[in-house]
Amino acid sequence: MILKMLSAPLLGALIGYITNWLAVKMLFRPREAKYLFGHRIPFTPGVIPKGRERLGRAMGEIINSQLLTEEAIRRHLTSGEFTVLVRDAVRDIEEKLKSDDRTFRQWLTETAGEENTARYSEKFQDFLIKKAAEKLSDMQIGHRSAGILAAKIGESLSGSFLGKFISDSFLQSLVPVFEKMIDDYILEHGESLLRPVIEKETDHLLDRRIGDTANALSAFEIDREKLLLKLSSDSAAQKYAEIIRALNIGRIAEEAVCEMDAVQLEELVLSAMKTELGAVVNLGALIGLLLGLINMTIYLI
Repeated sequence: MILKMLSAPLLGALIGYITNWLAVKMLFRPREAKYLFGHRIPFTPGVIPKGRERLGRAMGEIINSQLLTEEAIRRHLTSGEFTVLVRDAVRDIEEKLKSDDRTFRQWLTETAGEENTARYSEKFQDFLIKKAAEKLSDMQIGHRSAGILAAKIGESLSGSFLGKFISDSFLQSLVPVFEKMIDDYILEHGESLLRPVIEKETDHLLDRRIGDTANALSAFEIDREKLLLKLSSDSAAQKYAEIIRALNIGRIAEEAVCEMDAVQLEELVLSAMKTELGAVVNLGALIGLLLGLINMTIYLI
């Protein structure tokens, strides 16, 4: 009699467990569509493999519209945890750099290889030379120095026999000629004049010890708190948000999910929700047990 009474709740628990276990399995299985006589069998593939594209699209939209918003970034940048993390990271980097005996050239060679280091160094020098030549042209040296040159010529010839024949107006008429001559010379030879100077300074920088540079920089009084506040300001948050939007991380996540095969997708979901899905299965057994107990109680009454 007792065994007969207990069979109802136990059977209900078993049915509830199996039903929910099967429902969870059907989320992932079968991993591919199954066909019978040329027709796809209903509920194949499983819910998640079948809706992989929708899942990826929804994940991308959530990341872009809710997780990586400007407000969320600002809130993260102004949090105490972030400030402490960055402060500690900066201090650790400073201490490591101070004791680094390598030169910048050695570090680049170890990081990128000797051939790439030489190429990067050459490109960096070319960039500096070009920018310096442009700045030199923008300084209007010809315009600034032509008048001085004409005045100096007048002074040097003053009191001489030749100077009696050269008037101030004649010297002033030479100013535009001098100006054009100087500007043309800078435009034509500016880069070649700057190259040896910049190459020498670049080599000097590359051969400098990283530790010496770090110790020299640490001698300057830098307000780290002020720097961190600047990094977490509204303008910084806006810039970070623009960069993240340009990266379109949501789209990257969507493509990553869509490119996963069924096995990888199942592992991804289970790694995040294995405990919760197990709880659903156990809950089915509990509900089946409770329903069986209720039926047994009603039967006894």
